[in-house]
Amino acid sequence: MTGNGPVRIGQEVEKFVNNPGPVLRQVESFRQKLDRNLEKVLQDAEKGIENSLLGHPQEPEVYPIFTPELTEVGEDRLLIALSIALFELANPSSDPLHRKLENTSEASVGKTAEGLLNGFRNGQFNWSAKYEKEDNSMLFNEIPEKQLPPSTEAPDILAFLWNGLNSSIDAGVDRNYGIGLRTLEANTVHEMTHALNTQATTPLKNSKTEVIDEASAMASTYVVGGKMPDEDYSDEGLNQRELEQARKILGRFVDEKGHRKETVSLIRNISIRSIQILADNPGHDTTKVLENSINQL
Repeated sequence: MTGNGPVRIGQEVEKFVNNPGPVLRQVESFRQKLDRNLEKVLQDAEKGIENSLLGHPQEPEVYPIFTPELTEVGEDRLLIALSIALFELANPSSDPLHRKLENTSEASVGKTAEGLLNGFRNGQFNWSAKYEKEDNSMLFNEIPEKQLPPSTEAPDILAFLWNGLNSSIDAGVDRNYGIGLRTLEANTVHEMTHALNTQATTPLKNSKTEVIDEASAMASTYVVGGKMPDEDYSDEGLNQRELEQARKILGRFVDEKGHRKETVSLIRNISIRSIQILADNPGHDTTKVLENSINQL
């Protein structure tokens, strides 16, 4: 439920199919408020970081969970599909709700919901925030309640989207990490470091540039959140030994410079310089290039 009380989402889907106009207008109003809130999260997280994409023509667009550019249904119908998918994730059934949209004028919403549901079940959305390189977007998967529009302003058809995004409650979708604003901002700065690396350099040109890209994002998390991530990326093709070395070097740099937003700017400068060198000289030693970039500040 949301602040509007218990919601029978099946009935809301029927209302949507029978008369989509009023529902879409409500969803559009909610989406615009959510977009403003997500943009504020981005601005607050990046505030005080000189080397940022805020206000830049390449500043990422912000969306909840999935980018509408990668669908055919548009932003408002995507939110409805996300809400249906989250409902089905929390309430498995032999007669899935998305099938009620088959053979209707909103069949594409049902197919999108089915695809998103499979994505949730396959672990494709097991992250809090993510930078999507394909269309330069910043995606938010879990948001503290204070950063969401009030539940009373959520259309009934979006009840499970509001619940699913809300990191302050357990919505029964196995995605809640109970994150607070500090963690959200640290994750956002992490992903924005990836975004800056992508727009300023070619971070995926070889495995060594990927290592610098990931290590600098981890160090950015450490600055803002106070904890250095220690994920193993060896199954994604990164050299884990090199990643750990780069992470240690940048971790020591953060300890020296302090947990301030200015340190994130310095890390991004180091990252861009190192990636540019390693993109053209893949035979160079990753550690030495990183250390030289730090020494040249």
